[in-house]
Amino acid sequence: MVKQHFFTDKFNSLKTRQTFTKIFLWRFMTFGTLCLLAFFVNITRHGTAQDLKTSPKIDSLTKVLKTVDGTASQARVFNQLSEAYKIISPSSAFEYAQEALRLAQKYKDVYEIASAYSNMGEYYLDIGAYQKALSYFDLTLKIAKQNNIKELEGNALNKIGVVHYLQTDYKACLVYQFEALKVLKTNKNKAFEAQALSLISYTYAKQGVYEKALDYHFKTLKLREELGDKNEIAKSYNSIGDFYREQQNYREALKNYREALKISEQIHSKRGQAISLDNIGLCYAFIHEIKASKQYHHRALKLKEELNIKKEIAISIRNIGFVFFVEGSLDSAMTYFKKAEIMEQALQNKEALIQISTDIAKVLIQKKEYTQAIPYLEKAVRDAEKLKFNHITKKNYELLYQLFAKMEDAPNLLKYYKKYDSLVKLSKNYELKDLNIESLKQKYEYEKRHKELELLKKENRINYLIIKQRNILTGILVMGIIVAIAFIALLYNRNKVKFRTNQRLTSINQEISSLNQKLKESEQQLKKSNKVKDKFLSIISHDLRAPLNSLISLIRMIGDDTNTFSPEQQKEIFVQLERQVQANILLTENMLNWSKAELDIIQFKPEMLDLNENLQAIIPLISHQIQKKQIHFVSEITANTPVYADRNMLQTILLNLVNNAIKFTAQHKKINIKTQETHNAYLQITLQDEGVGMTQEEIQKLFTAEHISKTGTSEEKGTGLGLLLCKEFVEKHRGTLTVESQKDKGSSFVFTLPHSQDAYQNIKPSV
Repeated sequence: MVKQHFFTDKFNSLKTRQTFTKIFLWRFMTFGTLCLLAFFVNITRHGTAQDLKTSPKIDSLTKVLKTVDGTASQARVFNQLSEAYKIISPSSAFEYAQEALRLAQKYKDVYEIASAYSNMGEYYLDIGAYQKALSYFDLTLKIAKQNNIKELEGNALNKIGVVHYLQTDYKACLVYQFEALKVLKTNKNKAFEAQALSLISYTYAKQGVYEKALDYHFKTLKLREELGDKNEIAKSYNSIGDFYREQQNYREALKNYREALKISEQIHSKRGQAISLDNIGLCYAFIHEIKASKQYHHRALKLKEELNIKKEIAISIRNIGFVFFVEGSLDSAMTYFKKAEIMEQALQNKEALIQISTDIAKVLIQKKEYTQAIPYLEKAVRDAEKLKFNHITKKNYELLYQLFAKMEDAPNLLKYYKKYDSLVKLSKNYELKDLNIESLKQKYEYEKRHKELELLKKENRINYLIIKQRNILTGILVMGIIVAIAFIALLYNRNKVKFRTNQRLTSINQEISSLNQKLKESEQQLKKSNKVKDKFLSIISHDLRAPLNSLISLIRMIGDDTNTFSPEQQKEIFVQLERQVQANILLTENMLNWSKAELDIIQFKPEMLDLNENLQAIIPLISHQIQKKQIHFVSEITANTPVYADRNMLQTILLNLVNNAIKFTAQHKKINIKTQETHNAYLQITLQDEGVGMTQEEIQKLFTAEHISKTGTSEEKGTGLGLLLCKEFVEKHRGTLTVESQKDKGSSFVFTLPHSQDAYQNIKPSV
């Protein structure tokens, strides 16, 4: 079973941990690939493939070979030896198949010729030479059809489907598998029929048709139970574990994986043990049991290296890289991913290469090497789109828009968020969480016991007929008594029931009336909210467009003929240009911060800061306005005034509040900023101006979307968005923002910030 995994967002951010269960099913589909390949490589027409180093089968065949030396039967024994050696020495298996082919051609045994071609094809399939494998399976199919050997025909169709599956041609895979089913049902070969059903299950999963995938999975399990094939039953337990793991039910997943491991150990199947060990290791990684995860993965890798199957070794290498990533050992994770990438490139495993590109990008993102991560993610997206892997494409779109959010690249953020959102809507009906695994499992159990129940019914039928007559009179008497009692009770309780029913109906009507009233209130509130939103957006649109139009007009005036303006006029025009540009810059900054806050992607990283240092950092941004209006700006904040805050948010709060004070303060007036410690270890910052002030009605609307910013004392424009941001950012710090103002007497904006980290953690957020 292929254990292909991807890094869940639970290891990246809190938000993505909350949406982890929406994840994107594609881990199960990729996880099943190696399991499926191992299934078809190991199963032969002669029985279960096991680790035969501790089995008498090879010794027995070697003895038989001596007795048939020089006869036509020798080719059949060589083919059986080839099948027996597949799991322990693929190269030896290929050599035995070559010898079987030579002898079968010598004695013109078409059955053994076709079998030898099939065994040689499985060798090339195992090493990843898919075209070479396909050519041998085509030869097997041709001989089987010409000689009407249904068993080999169905098996060849089956294995051709495997090749198409591994080459991601799922449509062709299903065509061959359903054709194989038709042939195998005629031949009544349940072992090969189970192979076809299993591959159909994984193919439907790849296409996102998960209900059908689960249905075919349980059909496969039913056949394996009937055959009593422990090796294949172990694979079914691994598959059941996959589904539980995708639902994040790691307890049930581990239970099934351990059962599969137990069976594989009983039958001495190293490959089965390695697959189960890898599965268990992945579960422990997801629950952050790192030490146990490493132990299981290294045990699996050791077994795979003994078998020398490169595809499985590459998967284990990548899984170990994943464990290091979860642990936070990023350099070690990168080393293993690069090693796995080299191995998968040699094997030409397109899907694995896409996922490794994503893995490497995630390591770079964790190392904050965002620019280096972009090419890996974009390559993964391109390759996934070509192969129509929507589940992988969706996940990489999500990673890209989150990455560009970290880089504050708004255009690319919006571009990839739209692409991600479109795929989410497309795939929302196919999430694993909507599937009822237990109901399908119960259906399988029901069908399993159906035959036993049928036999039991036949035995019970005889007894039933004997007892039936005896019970008829007793039944009539009992029913008569019951009817009489019921009639009396009905008469007795009729009025009482009627009364209670009327009471209940009255209560229900009252509840319905209450719900209708609440619904009307909710509808009115929604209409009001939409009206406020539309009004708010229209204000922003108008106030952003108006200064831009003014800029264009001023620039055109200058461009038409600069000689027509006197130096004083030109100076005034440039003053107006500067004012408009500054207004647009501040508005754009506020809109960008607001949009990031609304998308919940803005990062909040509080730390111990010097309030005075951050105030001085914004002074150059507003010094020109202060000088132009000749405002007396007084700061009473001393050096080394500590606050526990996010640097970017703190400077945004200070810049917007000071800029707002300048806007509504006339020339030669005063603006003052000072601090005061509060009883709850918070720092209170007060910004007081001698501006135009506000009425109580204006104050009530100040921090709402209904607020419309007035024109400043020097005709400065605004939207009021900056004050909304200030309030939201202050509350992020669990502080408060209030305002006191009188018309024509100025305003005081008062906000609080935590004095220390302990204050932030111990004091509840403001309501």
